[in-house]
Amino acid sequence: MKSGGYDAGDPSDYAKYMKRFWGNDGFPSGYYVVHSETDFYLGDRERVNMKATIDFKVVE
Repeated sequence: MKSGGYDAGDPSDYAKYMKRFWGNDGFPSGYYVVHSETDFYLGDRERVNMKATIDFKVVE
C-alpha cells in the first residue's frame, strides 16, 4: 500500500514525482536514500532507540 501526498506549497517537481509514484507499481526509476528511526521500551526499564539508513537504485 502506497501513501504520501503534496500540497500547493511543495515544489512542482515533488508533486510530479508523487503523481508518478502513485501511478506505477513500485518506485519510479532513480536513486533513493531512506532514513528510519524507532524508539520503544523493553519491559518497564530498557529504552531502545534504533536508527537505520538504506540506499538503493531502481532501474527500468
